[in-house]
Amino acid sequence: MFSACAPARDCASPATRCRRPGFTLVEILVVISIIGILISITIPAVMHAKHAAARAQCGENLRQLALATTLFETTHGHMPGYLQKFGEFNGGVDPTDPSNYAGNVPRHVKVGGWPIALLGQLGNQPAYERWSLDRYPIIADNQSINAPTAEGYSPFAAVNFETFICPSASNYLTTRGINHYVANTGMHADSFPFTYTRPGSPARTVGFAKSQHHDNGIFNNQYAGFVGSAPTQLVATGKPFRIDDCDDGASQTMLLSENHQAGALYRTRLTNNTNHLTNIVNVNGKDVVEYPASSRYLQGAVWHFEDPNGFAGAPTPNAVHKINGGDVYLDLMTAANAPDLARPSSLHDGGVNMAMVDGSVRFVTESISYPIYQALLTPSGRSSDVPNNEFVPLDPI
Repeated sequence: MFSACAPARDCASPATRCRRPGFTLVEILVVISIIGILISITIPAVMHAKHAAARAQCGENLRQLALATTLFETTHGHMPGYLQKFGEFNGGVDPTDPSNYAGNVPRHVKVGGWPIALLGQLGNQPAYERWSLDRYPIIADNQSINAPTAEGYSPFAAVNFETFICPSASNYLTTRGINHYVANTGMHADSFPFTYTRPGSPARTVGFAKSQHHDNGIFNNQYAGFVGSAPTQLVATGKPFRIDDCDDGASQTMLLSENHQAGALYRTRLTNNTNHLTNIVNVNGKDVVEYPASSRYLQGAVWHFEDPNGFAGAPTPNAVHKINGGDVYLDLMTAANAPDLARPSSLHDGGVNMAMVDGSVRFVTESISYPIYQALLTPSGRSSDVPNNEFVPLDPI
């Protein structure tokens, strides 16, 4: 009689091998290697897509800002200034917060820059009215229900608005009124009138007033505040710029760009207080506050009288003055270096987004020459005060 059970195999016998479940060490190492290769391929692709999306969103922000600027020009007949007066609070109770300054907010003049001028066109009418209606103050103290900014601005006047925030940038400079965008504020010649001579041409002297001419830039000063070093004098204002003044072509002239060191959208001065708004002086029958020299740079980009070939006696361009010049991430704007850091910069790889006067947006590489950068910022290059006013870019930018 035979048994129905097969005889047991001896797994220990060299003649007989048993397959056990699981992976060998070699198989595990192969799988780990494959996973590592896939990760090394996938992560850069994901990061590249993320950076590309952030750069595209930044470009869209600039497109919206350019459209708002065009709407402003259509409504008012000219571009905003980099500094202008929006109103004046005569002192007293803040209707939105009676505890502000214990019910006795000081009288102050409401001066601000181009970002404030565009708030209405961007759909933030409440914030714009805070600046433009005289019944509201824009300053606050620590007695207020809503905490003021570090400088003493009301939080209602220092709004965060998504259109002014580049998704690639960091926000370590401020938590209120975050802004990463700058306007074309023309030629830097604020503190030193100088004379230059081009070959075959008479000498030309350029100072603050001449630097604001619409041949040299777009956004100029539109508030005649008093000169800090001479309180009986009023600072020069520029003729408001119109799109028709763009002789070199609206598609070839920079309207707006980005700067990682740009100042908060509400700031006009590099101080940690709002005393410059309350220090009102009567000059020639007008009650005015001091013109803040840093207002041209906090939300502005300028060009300097420099040339790589020394044309018209100009010095060699400072590397910081170029696109992405200096330490884009860590440099902080101060009263001393503000004119140097007032240039386009970003945390995008290799360049910056720019919005042109016609509303188009393009990515401009950081490697362009300084004469090309000057050409981008001058609406009428041949009539401007750039060292080589005959320079014409050979290729499209």
